[in-house]
Amino acid sequence: EAALFNLLSVTAKKPGLVRVSPLEFAHAFLRYTGASPRDDFKFGFEVVNYGGDGNNRGTVARTTYPADHRLIFFNGQPLEVFLFAPGAASVTYPARSVFAQDSWNMGRVALNLGARWDWQANRLNAVTAPKSRFFTEAVKQHPTGNLITWSTIAPRIGIVYDVAGNAKTLAKVSFSRYYWQLYADKADAASVAGDRSFRYQWNDLNADKKFTIDELGNLLAVVDPALRPVTIDPDLAPTLTDEITAGIAH
Repeated sequence: EAALFNLLSVTAKKPGLVRVSPLEFAHAFLRYTGASPRDDFKFGFEVVNYGGDGNNRGTVARTTYPADHRLIFFNGQPLEVFLFAPGAASVTYPARSVFAQDSWNMGRVALNLGARWDWQANRLNAVTAPKSRFFTEAVKQHPTGNLITWSTIAPRIGIVYDVAGNAKTLAKVSFSRYYWQLYADKADAASVAGDRSFRYQWNDLNADKKFTIDELGNLLAVVDPALRPVTIDPDLAPTLTDEITAGIAH
């Protein structure tokens, strides 16, 4: 509680004034206003490093296909073919958190204050996307620095007022802010070693309804992070939710 009392502390420095310690001043100020701290001060912190390895860092495909291509028929006739290649993923998500909260009684009013600080980031590790029959060149993702970094402070404020002074009717109001967590999937979108898919017209040259690589027609669509990389805005801000509640308990 001394740490929070110090937030209210002022030390007199002008000549002729009595000098008191910050903690003594804080106690005197709370006594003067009628406030008294309660024994429910809470403080904590968390230091973690999460990892998201969707493919064991390249040794196993992140997405497992039953085959490396898919055939599309229309009225029983060959129409299109999809060629697949599995991707790789390895993201590190470091996170640091600190929170503190306490309560004070001031006559009929109970005040609850708290705050939570969160620091989160996402970075890519080195991985290699596996080859396939139709994609014979492996795609490598080189390690990066933090592609996303969030530092947020979420306040919590609660006020309870004893209307009649007998603890039978209480008016309550509170405000809380919540920030979304980053987790390890945001930076994954920027990896060039992701899943690959190419969609072609299928020209079944010998009409056997069995695909061979020389039967590829026009290219219709491409999903390939290496050809069309995703760039994450360094100023990407976290989504937040503000919650305000009010009510009467009797």
